[in-house]
Amino acid sequence: MAKTLDRAMRSFYWPYMSKDIAKHCSQCTACQSRRSPVLRPQAPLIPISPERPFQIVAADITELPISTKGNRYVLVMMDLYTKFVNLYPLKDQTAVSVAGCIFDHYIPQHGVPEALHSDQGRQFESDLIRHLCNLLSIKKLRTSPYHAQCDGAVERFNRTLKDELSEHLSDSGMEWDEHLPQVALAYNTTTHTSTGLTPFFLAHGWEARIPLNTLLQDNNASGLATAGTPAAYANKLRKRLACAYCAATAFRDKAQDQQRLNYDRHLKYTPYNSGDMVLVDDPVHRQNKLYPRWVGPYKVLRPICPFGSSTPVDFEVRDASRPHAKAKIIHYNRMKPYITDPKNTHTLTSPSPPVQPNTLNTLSGLQCPLRMCFPGHVESLPV
Repeated sequence: MAKTLDRAMRSFYWPYMSKDIAKHCSQCTACQSRRSPVLRPQAPLIPISPERPFQIVAADITELPISTKGNRYVLVMMDLYTKFVNLYPLKDQTAVSVAGCIFDHYIPQHGVPEALHSDQGRQFESDLIRHLCNLLSIKKLRTSPYHAQCDGAVERFNRTLKDELSEHLSDSGMEWDEHLPQVALAYNTTTHTSTGLTPFFLAHGWEARIPLNTLLQDNNASGLATAGTPAAYANKLRKRLACAYCAATAFRDKAQDQQRLNYDRHLKYTPYNSGDMVLVDDPVHRQNKLYPRWVGPYKVLRPICPFGSSTPVDFEVRDASRPHAKAKIIHYNRMKPYITDPKNTHTLTSPSPPVQPNTLNTLSGLQCPLRMCFPGHVESLPV
């Protein structure tokens, strides 16, 4: 804006000149489609905090090189309370294959969760998964598109999984799908930083007896049968689990508070209301350097609060130029306010009428800096 004002002042002057040029630059459609805010809008961190084991289970699929058995994908299932993971190799990522792992293997082992959290992949959003969830009263939770942080726990484990598999393959040279059980056991029997306990202990009530215990002849390893009656053992186990859950919850809350403090340190968050006009970051065309990064405008239909929170971080929006288009769920971090002149009806997703020339528009020095890239979107300066 300062450069445009400087060039205008070399040849012209009118009352409230600075205010008019600042307004024109802020309402420039082409400029808004390319420039990101200096302090980018950022929603507060809303951690998912289940209250008991296997209440909320997260699922995700990661791709790996094809093995000799034909496996190409790994279905990762993680309980968000205990951090206990199950890994299933898959030859494809169709809804039938995913449903078979979840409902034929995972649920018989751990029971029916209250909620299933996943991204918006077609295999998780299929009618088959939706129908099975409805039959078992499982609430289907989903992340907002292009926002992997919504499924941060599983995404972080995917990186750990690939690192561990790489180390195993460099040592033994076997196929990666043959190492999945060992990787899962190692992860589940290692103390997790978010809970301070191992996922295996939180899920079963005792520490796993791993091969290391046998090698060291650890006769006092936890997990051996307890002397006494079954009722006495059950009471002792119940007390031990209660203490462990309290300690894990307190440790997790402390870790989440620290994570939230670090994340929200430079927070800029002003939630949108129904009817607000916004632009949406479009990562699909990011490879095209000259394509507008922000598209729209979109009309906010309603705010959406995460599970167990009253702060909206997702918003349902619809293309303002297409009233009957399908609504989209967009995360707050991928949105910014759309500033427009009431007389201006241009959008970033459709061509605009040609610019009408006037006295000021004939001077190339007064043109918007992005006029040469987007000549059909920029109006002339006010007189």
